[in-house]
Amino acid sequence: MDCTDEPKFNTELSVFPSGDGNFIVHLPLQGRAFKVDSGTCQIIEKIKAGRLVERTERSEGVLRRLRDMRVLGNEPIVEPQTPLISQFVPLEATLIFTESCNLGCSYCYASSTTGKSAPMSEKVMRAAVDLVSKNAAETESRLARFRYIGGGEPTAEWRFLESTTRYIRERCGSDSVRHFIRLITNGTLLTEERVAWLASNIQFVTLSFDILPELQEARPYANGKPTHSKLLEVVRNLCAAGIRFHLRTTISAAGAGRLEEMVQYVHQNTGAKSIRFEPLSAIGRSVSTGLERPLEDVFVESFKAAYRLGKQLGIDVTCKMFTNYQRRSARFCDAEFSVTPSGRVTGCHRYSREEHDGYDQFLIGQFDGQRFVFDIDRLNSLRKIDVHRFSDCSTCIARWNCAGGCLSARMNSNGISEHGPLCNLTRELLKFSIEEKVNSNDRTG
Repeated sequence: MDCTDEPKFNTELSVFPSGDGNFIVHLPLQGRAFKVDSGTCQIIEKIKAGRLVERTERSEGVLRRLRDMRVLGNEPIVEPQTPLISQFVPLEATLIFTESCNLGCSYCYASSTTGKSAPMSEKVMRAAVDLVSKNAAETESRLARFRYIGGGEPTAEWRFLESTTRYIRERCGSDSVRHFIRLITNGTLLTEERVAWLASNIQFVTLSFDILPELQEARPYANGKPTHSKLLEVVRNLCAAGIRFHLRTTISAAGAGRLEEMVQYVHQNTGAKSIRFEPLSAIGRSVSTGLERPLEDVFVESFKAAYRLGKQLGIDVTCKMFTNYQRRSARFCDAEFSVTPSGRVTGCHRYSREEHDGYDQFLIGQFDGQRFVFDIDRLNSLRKIDVHRFSDCSTCIARWNCAGGCLSARMNSNGISEHGPLCNLTRELLKFSIEEKVNSNDRTG
């Protein structure tokens, strides 16, 4: 048969070994994956390489299955692009109440100050809430999202947090819009009374906690005193109050091989049911303190063991890289509507102050006293930095799932790095997450 008649794929496809001796075929642009044996894998690899496929009963069966899945043909599936925008219409606001913090964490991405800084004004807050609620009212979902985060520690401005929540409820109610509020906190200022308030007013809590006593030492109070016992108390209070929350644990080189131990500790000492492990980023105070990032292969193997133990104990173990299989995009995230205490808007909450490397790159707007004004050219310049920009991504099996990764991880004093810092970790956890998904589908039929 003439080679021009040979079948070819119309979409990107990758094949990698599974743990049971078979192979997994991943179709990233379709969000699908399936398991095949070695014989089928050889046929697929031949098609992928453009080599002649011998016509046998087996190969015909494989080709029939691929045609049924609509992955063969001359019209390629369109790759994701990051479109330019003419206006910025945020449906979520990240509100940085303050740059002050009561802790002195050795790896703080924001290098937050322990001194008192000027908090966000009521006028700036209301304008941000108004904008998001108004935009949400124009969508089918009618859902406005808000995140309380630092900069510093949001609960350090507790009364302002309460008044912001009341205003969100009032404004969204008047617009007939649902709202979802997420609090990201170090937890040390939460009392039993405050936890009870959270249970009635906040939809989700991310609690920063490094779990093991010796690792939590990297997150002391500003005066150097330990915070571990306080966090254990807070976790138990959150559980007792029935609040939806997870533990967000930053993993440095010191903790990279101990994730399974952390899951066991959480099981034995708290009622928490969800842990999010994230590798340390070389940003903010971690650079000046010289805290080392985890070795990628150590983190990957430790995460796998922790995930499997978590399944046995009823604890959900995850990280950003593990959930990448859900994403099909050219960019890791759209620019955030992240509002600083001064009313400036940044495309990423990690760049809230001028002294942060990359601040100018992410500065996309400003509150002018009446409304938010956005620099659309700056916004589009930021959005253009996507998976198409980086040569390493062009041949990576994770490119549409990772989408170039979090841009903040590539930023340094010299600008944007061509090479991602955690590419192997990202690829390996993507493969693991896909295999887990495929195995789960096989079990459920």
